[in-house]
Amino acid sequence: MKSDSSYPAVRNWLEKNFDAEKCPTDCLDQFVSLTIKASGKFKIASLDMLRIMVLSPATAQYLFSKHWNDIFVEAILNHIKKEDKDSKVGQNVHLTAIKFLMNAFNTTEGRMHFQDWRVGISLIQFCCDSFDSPSENIVKHAVFLLVNFLQFFAGSKKPFKEVLIAALNKIDQHISSDKLTDEKNIFNLVLCECRILYQNEHACQFIEEEFMLFFKT
Repeated sequence: MKSDSSYPAVRNWLEKNFDAEKCPTDCLDQFVSLTIKASGKFKIASLDMLRIMVLSPATAQYLFSKHWNDIFVEAILNHIKKEDKDSKVGQNVHLTAIKFLMNAFNTTEGRMHFQDWRVGISLIQFCCDSFDSPSENIVKHAVFLLVNFLQFFAGSKKPFKEVLIAALNKIDQHISSDKLTDEKNIFNLVLCECRILYQNEHACQFIEEEFMLFFKT
């Protein structure tokens, strides 16, 4: 990663202001660039700072309208794909990324961003992929993230049918696993399944068809 002299607005903000709710846009631009290029503990720290920044409505609006692809695809998805799933640092990057996304639902601006069904599909797929993590903590927080999204999404869930069914299958695998013994985690997984099916005729229809097929055979 380049030295902080490559990010003068970030350095100036850290030294003179350091107010997460009043971060200038030029500083946000540079901070996103820094987060994309960062690795290891620096990646964790920069994502954690974004997690705090996104609690500001104005900052959330700016980051999601201008830098969503930069943050979600470049800084998060592309990085996690390269990381070793068993690496502690990699798992902490993954977990911090989930917490950043969860904080997005604390502002109206953040919740509005996730009303776009295309963004929704990407987020659900991210949660679905996170269910494959060997870390129970990552799985638990991915469940919380998916429940938050489904709770606040106001449109039709029809575009999400395939990816939500994939999520249901992943959740079922966890529930049926002998390794899952924590009652709270079991409860959270079942709650997530209920939220997926709630007012979702397309997912419910799939479950009904699978149920009938099972008993027919």
